[in-house]
Amino acid sequence: MKFTVTNVGKITAEHVSLEVWDLTKSAINLDLNSPGYRQLNLYEGGAGVGGATIEPGATRTFDVPGEAKDPSLGIVTLDGYVSPMVQVAPNNWNAVDATLDDNYFHLSVPVTRTSGVFAGVITTDKGVGLAGVQINLSGGVPYSWLKATTDSMGRFDFGSVPTGHYLISYTTPDGWVLPYPAMTSDAINTLTIDESGRYGNVKLTAERPLSDFLHVSIALDKDTYQVGETAHLLVTLTNSGPTALTGIKAMDESDGISLSPTGPAWAELAWGGPGVTIPAGGTKTVEATAVVPAEALKSASKEVGVGYTFGYDFGYQFDGDPYVKASAKVTEATTVPTTTTTDTTTTAPVPAPAAEVVVAATDTTTADPQAATTDQLASTGANVGGLSIAALGLLTVGLGAIVFSRRRRATT
Repeated sequence: MKFTVTNVGKITAEHVSLEVWDLTKSAINLDLNSPGYRQLNLYEGGAGVGGATIEPGATRTFDVPGEAKDPSLGIVTLDGYVSPMVQVAPNNWNAVDATLDDNYFHLSVPVTRTSGVFAGVITTDKGVGLAGVQINLSGGVPYSWLKATTDSMGRFDFGSVPTGHYLISYTTPDGWVLPYPAMTSDAINTLTIDESGRYGNVKLTAERPLSDFLHVSIALDKDTYQVGETAHLLVTLTNSGPTALTGIKAMDESDGISLSPTGPAWAELAWGGPGVTIPAGGTKTVEATAVVPAEALKSASKEVGVGYTFGYDFGYQFDGDPYVKASAKVTEATTVPTTTTTDTTTTAPVPAPAAEVVVAATDTTTADPQAATTDQLASTGANVGGLSIAALGLLTVGLGAIVFSRRRRATT
């Protein structure tokens, strides 16, 4: 839709806005993110600071795309007005125009229902048709939920499909993963079906999940930390496959209060870095450090941890990529008491007591500090291969770690 607005007055029209009646009940969906609509939105950028400005005698045109909700109705209508607005009270704006009657509009447009096709074949990376893959579509005009399943040769056909934008997802057998077809530029799990027939012979290749070959564990050096203490992490990545894995990165998907690892090796592995290479049949270790945040004490669990999905560029997908998490308890930092000799000003630290202790100087020599104990390295992670469609609950006790094969979250 194209709105043409002319200021026939002698003063500048400010906060010129589009008001549509019963938009939620109308038979048309306006693109509320389009530049034209945003320019005519009074609340764009904040309450009452938006809307267009039109100088005296000037004409401006605003394009606001729309989509019929149900073409079977045969016609769509839209009613409203475009007018300058003035604030009369907090959060209360009124239309102001000397001749408001000529600001109203009534649109009535005939609509023809259109359809397209979505069909093709899904094979394995060996070129063999993959049977039993369920493809799910949701969207279109009118909005529909559609599904099709590949036959013994890997073929699927949705038949006649209403045109429009769709979300696409898959349910695959035996842990196979599928790349989303990236058929539109805005998201990798969407496609737009039109009347061109361009999706009548789609070819998709299924792959084995990365978790079949990449096995990851994370180890923290303690099972309990004090606030402000430095935690040491050790990430071990093992490649059991026949070829090198290049560009492997870690995407942070931690639950609750998390550590923020740093260090040169971690910068290579972390999201935004170049990624690491694990040779075929080889292992790579990455060390990092992180300061335990005070926020961990405010959580119900009083824990801090890490949780990462490991894989390639996540703009592609991470279905079937291994996920590892680990956690540790957090306590308050303990103040270290000191003893003072009577003949010098030297002080020496005494280890923090486990319960209550009284420190008294009985001679003029400084007390020997007690030997510190060494915690065992807490290791985590055992890979579980395969692809799970349902969301998996994660339960961590102490320093426990769980490894999963991740499935991309559905976009809605």
